[in-house]
Amino acid sequence: EEGKKFDRLIEEEFEKIAGFIIENVSAWNNRQIVARALHDMATWKGIYGDATGAVAGNKKAIEEARASHEKVIEAKARFGLSFYKGLIKKEGSDKEYLKPKERTEDLLGFARELEALGVPYDAARATIEAARALLALAARQDGAQRKETLLHSKDLALTSLKRAKDLSYPHAEISARRILSVIYKVLGEHRKNASYKKQADELLKDFLYKTEKDLLFEFEG
Repeated sequence: EEGKKFDRLIEEEFEKIAGFIIENVSAWNNRQIVARALHDMATWKGIYGDATGAVAGNKKAIEEARASHEKVIEAKARFGLSFYKGLIKKEGSDKEYLKPKERTEDLLGFARELEALGVPYDAARATIEAARALLALAARQDGAQRKETLLHSKDLALTSLKRAKDLSYPHAEISARRILSVIYKVLGEHRKNASYKKQADELLKDFLYKTEKDLLFEFEG
């Protein structure tokens, strides 16, 4: 309970600061500040479960980043837009904005772009999310095709895990280990499944990081 109260307090303070920057846009000579505030606000909304708000916020951040020629924030916001679009349906329908295969291609493109722009932490996250998207795609397949997609997802997850360890990025490492745990469970490799799950749980306890465990795709197969 105390943790939730603290999270909410931090959220309110962040919203005040970012909101002030955004609402007083004309007062800032450096519009890059506004682009960053919009993207950070969108990310914050996403973390707290408002995927629709995150999509809308990242769209505004992209516009502002392009107007201020801020390539890094634009790339980060486009990554955020693709990520959160993958969590919601099109308004008024049951259709997805992006199917898992399209989402995977987008995310891998963002990973390459972010790495080239010198944003390795976001690049690592994009690779992890590409692995997650492939896991979702595998759930819609069967036979040899499903196994091929799972192995591709595994390769991406292992790559992102190594990158996360090299960067000392425990948040990404936890996510990568969780995805690997699910992949090995579906592949029937129960020892590896249990091992990666245990490693992720231990890391989570050590670092007390907030992860998107509620967003982790649960493979039904």
